[in-house]
Amino acid sequence: MTGYHLLLFQLIVLLNLNAAICTFFHKSSYIDIEPPETGTDFGLTLEYFSEMQSLVVGAPFSDQNGKLYLCPLNDNALLNRKTACTRIPIDIDRLVQNHSRSHSPNQRFGLGASISVTPEYIFTCAPLVTFDITLWNGTKFGACGTCFKYNGESTMRYLGLMEQYEKDMNTNNSRYSSIDINNAYGGVGWSTFADVEQRVIIIAKPSGLHSTLHYIDMDQPSNPPQLVQDGINMDTIKNAYLAFNYKGTAFAAGMFFKGYRTLYAFSYEDRKVGFISFLTYNNTTKKMDLLTVGKSGKESFVQINDISVGSMFGYSMHSTNFDRDGYTDLLVGAPGYGSSDENYENGAVHIYLGGDLRGKDRPQLKTLRINSMKDGSRFGTSIATADLDGDSYPEIFVSAPFENSSKGAVYIISGYEVNQIFNKNNKIYLSDLLNVQRIQNEKIDTLGFSLKALPVPHFDELGLYFLAMGSPDSGKVALYRSIPIITVNLKTKLRGSDVNIVREQDTECIVTVTVEVIYPKNPTLITGKLLVNTSIVGDAVWLKNGTNYEIILSEVSTSSDGIPASHSTDIVVSFQNWKPGFYLFKAEVRPDIENLNREDFDPSLVDISVSSNTTSELGLMRECEGEDCVANLSLTFEWSGGNKDLYTPGENDTETMTVVIRNDGGATFGSCARIKITGAQIALLECKTDDGWYKCDLMNIGRYTEYSLPILLDMSKPTNQHDNLRIEVLLYNKCTSHPNKENYTKIINYDFMTDGIYFNSTHYKHVITDLQIEDVDSSRYIEIIESYTITNKAEMFWSSLPLEIYLEEQPFITDYLIQVESIDCNKTISDRTYYICPVDLKPDSTITVKSNVTIIKDKVVKSLKNKKLELITYFKLYMKPTSNTNEDMYTTDIEYQKTIGLENNKFIVIAISILVGIFVMAVIAIILSKGGFFKRAEKEKLVSLKHDIRKQSIRRPIIEYGQDASAPNLDQLENCGTAPINSESSFQSSIVGVTQRKNIPAT
Repeated sequence: MTGYHLLLFQLIVLLNLNAAICTFFHKSSYIDIEPPETGTDFGLTLEYFSEMQSLVVGAPFSDQNGKLYLCPLNDNALLNRKTACTRIPIDIDRLVQNHSRSHSPNQRFGLGASISVTPEYIFTCAPLVTFDITLWNGTKFGACGTCFKYNGESTMRYLGLMEQYEKDMNTNNSRYSSIDINNAYGGVGWSTFADVEQRVIIIAKPSGLHSTLHYIDMDQPSNPPQLVQDGINMDTIKNAYLAFNYKGTAFAAGMFFKGYRTLYAFSYEDRKVGFISFLTYNNTTKKMDLLTVGKSGKESFVQINDISVGSMFGYSMHSTNFDRDGYTDLLVGAPGYGSSDENYENGAVHIYLGGDLRGKDRPQLKTLRINSMKDGSRFGTSIATADLDGDSYPEIFVSAPFENSSKGAVYIISGYEVNQIFNKNNKIYLSDLLNVQRIQNEKIDTLGFSLKALPVPHFDELGLYFLAMGSPDSGKVALYRSIPIITVNLKTKLRGSDVNIVREQDTECIVTVTVEVIYPKNPTLITGKLLVNTSIVGDAVWLKNGTNYEIILSEVSTSSDGIPASHSTDIVVSFQNWKPGFYLFKAEVRPDIENLNREDFDPSLVDISVSSNTTSELGLMRECEGEDCVANLSLTFEWSGGNKDLYTPGENDTETMTVVIRNDGGATFGSCARIKITGAQIALLECKTDDGWYKCDLMNIGRYTEYSLPILLDMSKPTNQHDNLRIEVLLYNKCTSHPNKENYTKIINYDFMTDGIYFNSTHYKHVITDLQIEDVDSSRYIEIIESYTITNKAEMFWSSLPLEIYLEEQPFITDYLIQVESIDCNKTISDRTYYICPVDLKPDSTITVKSNVTIIKDKVVKSLKNKKLELITYFKLYMKPTSNTNEDMYTTDIEYQKTIGLENNKFIVIAISILVGIFVMAVIAIILSKGGFFKRAEKEKLVSLKHDIRKQSIRRPIIEYGQDASAPNLDQLENCGTAPINSESSFQSSIVGVTQRKNIPAT
């Protein structure tokens, strides 16, 4: 067999997986827990009261009232494998004095049928307590049930639905109550659930005319409970909820769905089909509601169901986290499930991984169903979990209490294996699971009817888990202790070589066997041992040492921070000839199986987790001798880009340059290649970087064989930073020595496509007026601003392209400024002034260029052509590294406009003159009017009349006034008409009886 074929054989050898069944609990050292009296159904219900470090066990039908026991777990119980249980003093006859057995003298009340614990007290119910119920039209006999709180010292009856009803009926001899007695009739408290985090207790009445759920505040258990239905606002949802049967047969809590905090899963039944829905609880308002999804007014409640009729889906439930995704996963027992039409009550457990509801009332959750195949076993009657091996995948404990003619069995299922199955199947038979421990006790019947996983007690220096298994037919509880589970990782390595090659001239080699151990967090004392076996297969080879040896765990240092402790042993492999060949080294580690079967519980008990790697195989190649072992390497290049010497960037997203290495010497042993690539980004090259180069180990390239080393190049983002692709390769026959004499270089020039770049101008309208030119006081110059754009529509990223911009010289231009966004441009003055701007043009991008031209006002008019000026701007983009350029020219027209003046428009002058004349005349008229000019003629008339009157007065007439006559007021005659006067005729007619007489001269 050639070395090449031997190598292929080595590469296809797979690591074996450990298929051994793991021992989780030590069966022979179990602890019997019994009540003081016999013949009871002790173990029908279980809970653990951490405050008193005791197991709480119910025997609800051991007598007419039922019993509840407290069984302390301490070091004496572990040492003697027995514990003394005492009855919890709950006196129903005293606390419920109005109970009645009038119609059923042998009625059993069922105290302890349900148990919930809080850090402060035990909460238990007797669901079958019967009463003579007072109604408005008489009495009715029936079971309503009641519950109690026990804190270790005293017992108190809670104020439940029946208690509130009685209080209402006894108040003022009332005949009515606000409580519907049907909500309690049938037995309150068949199941309860306590959530310490939210401080709430849920109480179920699954049977009766109205199946109901109600809840109380854990901190105020004496307060009246509230019905869940009272918190449901939508009538359609409330009616559907009220129609559910057997609500609250089982409960589980957790953050099952994205976006929701703690939810409470509860089971119910509809037409013998099991369903699961969820409750929300607001710890602030103390209100509970049904979880719904959908838009307002169109909500629907979330449901999970099993289509199998009569499967008892939801008889038991439990919550945990299997896949470490942050969501709680739900386990649902269906003990009545039949695997086929011919089977009955085999039982099954459904596992639903929590996740996103996605707004659906029937969530599409990842599901696994574990089926039993044993008829009548009722697999799934009770479920519990605990992470026994510390791998963060909790083990599942499932009971089948009626298996083997009601002997019962409990199955411990590896959480790691279940997690692996989730990725492959959605159902599996229990018998197909590899890592399952089955516990059955020949001395106990109905083992596992109830299950309770207990936390590690502080007094146990071994730091183990306990699993309590109730067996009501035997009236016992069996307590099993878990065995410490460690995780091991077995490794093998050829010393001094990374490629597992042994030279033919070597007569020995050393294989190092390393066992890494990860200890669980809780146990503080592990003294067990591991057994290691090694072997080798091949021609003329043997192991000098270490075929079988032990690792004492107490001698292997432990680590508290999760870092594995390790134990290494060197195994010497001896060759009996110098021939080439292939050798297979094997190593295996296992626990001390014989010690696991001991009767007593001891610190030496230890087992290996199913997630461990307990086997390792190492293929060893041996060939060549002397100088013939030296490799003789050469290479060629293979390019995927078509043309071997020229490539257009952007043609493909990726290209491959394959370095084909040929070996014409001995098989490579420590050979390597160093590769440097410029001009392209490396997308994939499975080599290590080393000082700017890639170092590629050339492992076991046989004589006259080739080894292809593909280099995947990312060509999706072409750029002009390099004008070619350059690959340099140095070959080393031995990496520790100098490179081979010949260096290999491959250069592929780039053929850049320079199209796809466009110039454009904004073409602003520019106007200069004669007034601007004449206004030399403010400035002698005018600024003209123009904008241009450069757009790259190609996929090429052009970097640092020189952009040359200049304006055609004009006499009216004194200077100009070029600005490109975020770029510093260099101004050069030689025979002409121009700017050089290094621009970056990203794909599908545009940059803006602005020019600011300074024009001399005095030279504008002289430079006009057709009443305008022209600014001619030239652009030249050098497409480096090519010799191509992109050029363009833009002309900016500046229009010259003269302002219209008065001396040039006679019509405006005439109009203004007319307006001015009218304005002057109006002013004169106003002044004359105010000066009384228009009242002068009237005034002259009055003066003349006045003169005539004075003449008559010289004759001294006697004037007599009639009764209605009035003498004229002189002011009316002299006031220029401003005071009212009579006309002359009216004046004269008012003079009556005038007697004239001649004047008598004075004496």
